Amino acid sequence: MGLSPTLARQAARVRAGREKDVFPDILRSFEWIFLLISLGIAVAAWLFSDWVASHWLQVETLLPNEVAYCVVLMGLVIAIRFFSSLYRSGINGLEDQVWLSGATVVFVALRTFFSVLFLLVVSDTPSHFFEYQAFIALLELFVLRFRFYGSLSSWVNLTGARFSYYAIKELLPFSLSVAYASTVWIAVMQVDKLILSKYLLLSEYGYFTVVVVLSNGILQIFTPAMQAFLPRITALVSQGKEQEMIHLYRNMSQLVTLVVMSSAFIMAIYSEPLIYAWTGDEQAAKWGGDIMFWYVLGNAIVALSSFQYNIQNAYGDLRLHVKGVTLSAIIQIPVMIYAAIYYGAMGAAFAWFSLRLIWFFLWVPLVHGKFIPGVHMKWVLIDILPIVIVSFVATLFLHVDLYSEGYSRIGIAVYVLFSFLFVMLVSSIASRLIAGRITRLVVSYRWKFFK
Repeated sequence: MGLSPTLARQAARVRAGREKDVFPDILRSFEWIFLLISLGIAVAAWLFSDWVASHWLQVETLLPNEVAYCVVLMGLVIAIRFFSSLYRSGINGLEDQVWLSGATVVFVALRTFFSVLFLLVVSDTPSHFFEYQAFIALLELFVLRFRFYGSLSSWVNLTGARFSYYAIKELLPFSLSVAYASTVWIAVMQVDKLILSKYLLLSEYGYFTVVVVLSNGILQIFTPAMQAFLPRITALVSQGKEQEMIHLYRNMSQLVTLVVMSSAFIMAIYSEPLIYAWTGDEQAAKWGGDIMFWYVLGNAIVALSSFQYNIQNAYGDLRLHVKGVTLSAIIQIPVMIYAAIYYGAMGAAFAWFSLRLIWFFLWVPLVHGKFIPGVHMKWVLIDILPIVIVSFVATLFLHVDLYSEGYSRIGIAVYVLFSFLFVMLVSSIASRLIAGRITRLVVSYRWKFFK
């Protein structure tokens, strides 16, 4: 619904010293909205639990009542974690990412690794497992809320905060813009998966899913950086420090490009061995290698194109973004459907790459021209292109046929990892930011040595 990103943006503005008087009512209003939605989720799971257990799921050995109870618990976990997302976004907006990252690691471990221990040591009953998950979700909610309120107390006074429609009225256009754009973008991202689920054999669709998951690793690499970056440029814009914001924007672009393109080129050129290393299935690797090549490169372009969204978000003006995702959907969805139906997974992969590349060259300069005029060509030619070229050349230099060399699955994984580190290290010299810092360190060291 766009509410969590909106709260993150408002928290960033509060940290920058803006709108402190109205933020308590905004927070309380959002809490009531999230509470009502969370209750709706939990109640819906309870009302439909018997129907799901009896008519939707193909239950064979478990009792229907036990399954229905598990469905209720699932709804409860979803509701609680939905509520937690509000405070998670607020903490991110206050730029408390180091603590948030640590807390995320702890709770992910509790939900995954320790849940396995729970099944092995305490009980392997399904309902007990979901009761454990509900307890962890509730614990996470209270911890995140406590941290957010504790951090927020340094910036605003929450005494007397209340629900206020007028406090959130001005934010609704921004929230609805985020919600609409997110929905359309999901359709753009998932339409090929939906169509191929109908036209591919189930075994082939399993291979395709492996390709998609591995390719999406590129998107997972840059997402944390974007989450840390957005509150800072939002604060700089709200303070009127546009030149400082542009400087940070260009530096962050270099860092993300360095990591994304180094990993993308390595993953693309070793796509087939990577699939084999992960699955141990040679047939899956041969089927999906070429397909993964194009999806990885397409997702890398998505990462580079995403910088322009942060600029629009920082200014609180998503009108151009809404038009952009709408236009993208109008063009891309029919093309992806046609490619998937008539050319299969390979056609969908190549269409995805081609459309993202065209979008990068046509749309990104338009956004830059509106919000940060005169920066786009410098951004491309100085911040992006040198890193892309050096990463590409370094990847070609390292390329070997891992199959004919007789590498094991572990050997492939180790070789690919070290190749990525080598390419990123070599490519760092093409980054104006990193090369400049290395030069200053060397000069400083030599001066101290001779002194």
